[in-house]
Formats: sequence, C-alpha cells, structure tokens
Amino acid sequence: MSTTGWKRALTKILEDLSEEQYRKMLEFLDKIPKSLKRCSLRELMPQSIIEHYGEDGSISEISKIMEEIPRRDHAIQDLLRPFVEKLEEDRKGEKKKRNGACSKPEKKRRRSSAGFQKNNVVNDSDSSDDESQN
Repeated sequence: MSTTGWKRALTKILEDLSEEQYRKMLEFLDKIPKSLKRCSLRELMPQSIIEHYGEDGSISEISKIMEEIPRRDHAIQDLLRPFVEKLEEDRKGEKKKRNGACSKPEKKRRRSSAGFQKNNVVNDSDSSDDESQN
C-alpha cells in the first residue's frame, strides 16, 4: 500500500470525525506544533500528520487515537484495518529477519572459533616438535 493510499484513507477518517472528536484527536498528536494544529484546515492535516509521524508512525498513532476517542465503528475501522494489518505483517517480517540474522552469525563464530582452536593445537604441537629437534 502506498503513502497516497494511506493519505486518502486518513483524509476520509478525519472527514468522518465530529468537530469534538477532531479536536480530541489533535490533542493526542504531540509531534505536531500547536500553531499548526490551530491554523491548519482539516483537509491539510493528513499531510501534516504523515510528515511529522512518517507513514508507519502515523498509521500506528491514528489507530491508537481512534481507540481513545473512541471511534471503533466500522466506518473508521474499515478504513484503518488494511493499513494496520500491513504494518503488523511488515513488523513481524522484520522481526523474523532480525532473529534469523542473529542466530546465523553465532553459529559461524562458533565454527570459526573451534577451527581457530584446532589450528592453535596443531601449531603448538608443530612448534614443540621443532624445539625438541634443536
């Protein structure tokens, strides 16, 4: 899903909020300066939210805020759900990659460590043979 798709969905979400719900949502958006909250038109707020929170951060933040307001109804949640689910999938995928990447180098280190020790033993015995010959 693209930023454009999220921006459209966020625009629709904000349009569906009552004036009181919209003001409440703005109170939760700590990263957006107060001056911008007061002066911005509702139509411009989706872009500001994405600029200040990033795409993933804004999806997560708006999802939390909709729980707080509360706007758990289908009109809002149906717009949010695809983006929240995609974000969760992406995060699970990143976690799997990180966990997989961490376990592989440890195994490699052990192997190379064992090989290094084995080489030391061979080198030590070779050097002691050389010393006994002198």
